[in-house]
Amino acid sequence: MVAFRAATAGKALVHWTVADDLVSFGRGDRGHIVINLADEPVETTLGTGLADGRYRDRLASGTEAVVAGARMEVLLEPRSAAVFLAERVN
Repeated sequence: MVAFRAATAGKALVHWTVADDLVSFGRGDRGHIVINLADEPVETTLGTGLADGRYRDRLASGTEAVVAGARMEVLLEPRSAAVFLAERVN
């Protein structure tokens, strides 16, 4: 979380989502956090400020997200979180 704070400092809060057991928000075009509070996996598509590409979770869960057209597709395991920074996976 320290890396997220450092990478996104000064960026606006964007794409805030709270739906059922899902919490998600971005900080400008520099990072995005997704939290699954449910007891089952959640596959979702969310708005994001990240550029198009593939991103790997920085919390070491191995989760990847795909961004296309300001929309992020991600699958989160039960009771887990993922942090994505503006460092795409090739």
